[in-house]
Amino acid sequence: REKRNLENQVKDYALRLEQESKVSCHRTSNERRTYPAEMSQATFTSGSYQVSQRRQMDQLPKMKENLVKT
Repeated sequence: REKRNLENQVKDYALRLEQESKVSCHRTSNERRTYPAEMSQATFTSGSYQVSQRRQMDQLPKMKENLVKT
């Protein structure tokens, strides 16, 4: 009887291990798919920030001219 319990325990652990490995595999696969999208979004955001900064810098001389005129 004890032997049967141990065999069942081993089968249970093997099943759990298999299920956990499948979950880990799916999680890793999902992360691989979403990572490029996240990086592209970060690059886009960073690019937008740089464009915004450039526009502000381009406006500085105009702002100085307006101050001098008044």
